[in-house]
Amino acid sequence: MSANGMTRQMNSFKQRYSLYFLTFILLVVPAYSSSGMGTVVIDSMVNEIAGLENYLQILEDSTHKLTINQVIHSDYQSKFKPAVIFSEELSPKNTYWGKIVLKSELDRDSDWVLVLEDYWPISYVEAYITYDNQTFEVKKAGKLTPTPELDIKEGRFNKLHVFLPKNREEAAIFLKIRNVDHRPIGFTLKLENNISWFKKQEINNILQAIFHGILWVMIIYNFSMYISVGDKAYLYYVLYMVLLSMYALYYMGYLKTYFIGNHTRVNDYVWVISAYAPSVFYFLFARYYFRIKGRLPLTDWLIKTWVAIKSTILVVFLLILFIFYNTKLVGTMGSYLMLFEIGLYVVSLIYVIHATTKAKTKNAIYFIFGTSILLTSTVVFILNILIKGQGNYLILQAGIIIELIFFSFGLADRMKLREIKVQKSRERLIEQLQENERLQTEVNRQLEEKVKERTQKISRQKEEISQKNEELVALNEEKNYLIGIVAHDLGNPLANIKLYAQLIKRTAEKLSEKHINQLNIIEDSTENMMDMISKILDVNAIEAHKIKMNMEEVNLSSILNATIDELREKAENKNLSIYLDTSSEEAKVDKFYAKQTFDNLISNAIKFSEPGKRIHIVVKKKSDKVRVEIKDEGPGICADDMKKIFRKYQKLSAKPTGGERSTGLGLSIVKKYVELMQGKVWCESEPGSGSTFFIEFDKAEKPVVNKV
Repeated sequence: MSANGMTRQMNSFKQRYSLYFLTFILLVVPAYSSSGMGTVVIDSMVNEIAGLENYLQILEDSTHKLTINQVIHSDYQSKFKPAVIFSEELSPKNTYWGKIVLKSELDRDSDWVLVLEDYWPISYVEAYITYDNQTFEVKKAGKLTPTPELDIKEGRFNKLHVFLPKNREEAAIFLKIRNVDHRPIGFTLKLENNISWFKKQEINNILQAIFHGILWVMIIYNFSMYISVGDKAYLYYVLYMVLLSMYALYYMGYLKTYFIGNHTRVNDYVWVISAYAPSVFYFLFARYYFRIKGRLPLTDWLIKTWVAIKSTILVVFLLILFIFYNTKLVGTMGSYLMLFEIGLYVVSLIYVIHATTKAKTKNAIYFIFGTSILLTSTVVFILNILIKGQGNYLILQAGIIIELIFFSFGLADRMKLREIKVQKSRERLIEQLQENERLQTEVNRQLEEKVKERTQKISRQKEEISQKNEELVALNEEKNYLIGIVAHDLGNPLANIKLYAQLIKRTAEKLSEKHINQLNIIEDSTENMMDMISKILDVNAIEAHKIKMNMEEVNLSSILNATIDELREKAENKNLSIYLDTSSEEAKVDKFYAKQTFDNLISNAIKFSEPGKRIHIVVKKKSDKVRVEIKDEGPGICADDMKKIFRKYQKLSAKPTGGERSTGLGLSIVKKYVELMQGKVWCESEPGSGSTFFIEFDKAEKPVVNKV
């Protein structure tokens, strides 16, 4: 049975037997006496007058339409019945009117606070107070009445100010009460002296300020700890305390007074969340507090499962409130749920005690004591509700504070253990670092020795290399000197041989054809040798950086025409046609070396072309460049030859078609000349489709820096 149901049974029991004990009650309450079933006479000033419901008369209104003017009419006055004859709970489907008459015999005016159902909140309360049965003072109370309309805004829900004039003047109070949250209606009335009530309220405010002050100091501190160390135990502990604070604000009426205002139903949503959600964070806190995740997999699974179930139940509770606004159903289900959780707490405590007995850790003991004290205060709080019809929430709050203090001690001890572990880890790390430093020092010493040894070896090698370089430079100079001598010494004899061969051919009239052919061979051989010597000298001059480019603006067409004219006889001897397609394009080049370049490339085209083929030469503009393309219809160049085409002394697989000789130097000389003129040369070819050589020079208007 829920706490709500048990309380209602107690109230029903009191109502059944109140007539029998009425005389006894009047004897033990000296502050007032009866002058009629519906009139209470106050003849002495006391702090509190309870049991006024025994002097209350009730009228049931199933239509919800009766007004105060109808109720005070004689037709309805006769329908009022004493409250004590209502043996069952009053149905929430009806509106009820209560009537009580208060008469003061004091010799001075007095102010009182009328308390209706101090523990269970009523939805709507309207009080009509009259002193002359003609004019009414209207006051309102109830948990769903907007805060600005409440007669008393402080404290819990169902309270009204009542002024009683002196000298036996009567005050008739008509109470209109209605519940819309499915809770049964009960009339439990008492009067509290206004001064006494305000003093009690001030004390409550001070106690609540102390309670929330302690709570929020702990919340802020533990949240800062969570930010610092990232331990989720602190986070769930903070959320647990926040919900406890919310419930205290709800229970003591501060939530409605200072935060909710006109949104009155929000109060019940906060009640559900703050009353039933703390256990979710309690279990999550315990999960991280004891580090259950890695140690006890089954327990960890049970906690996560229960958290999921409880969270689902909370959502169901909120949906019931939102759709049906049935706080009775939620309260009943919540009571059973809390009883189950109390059992779960007890089982968990037994398990924790058993699991931590051997470990003998203080933080486990703190957790056990804290939870035990909270359970004890909760049981006392519930028993107060069941026996007295109202609970002393201060008992529960004291249990909460003591529990949180023990939890904080446990977290502090846990943090201390963590710091000890960190300190030990730090010491081990320092030892390891010192060992690493020692090893590093030894390794550095060995490396220094090896570096020193290698440096000495490299120094010796440098000396050897320097000596070799000097020898190579000397040999190269000697080679260049010998090449110059050989070229000079061979050049003149070869020129003479060629000259004599030509003279013999011209002066000897009776030479046979055979002798003429032999003289031609001598002439060709000497010419080839002289060409080779010339190219060797060119290569030597390039490598020795002895070539100086004289860059000037030159019309490339004129150079190409002059070159073609000089080579035309060779082309005609092989029945080759040379076509020149050009416009007047000027480039920055050295005129002499540009002609040498074209001569080499066109000579190669003639040398490797079959008789009857054509050679195409094109000059075109390309952006800020002038491009020369020389295309032949020869055998082309294979992929392997393309990789070495511009290297020195490289003979390609393709052979000259007229028995000409090749030194393997021509294309390497071409590349050097073009690069010295800041140009670029490349070749594109496919075997069987001829070859095309491309040369690009800067246009004449672009400034060019001479290179040596």
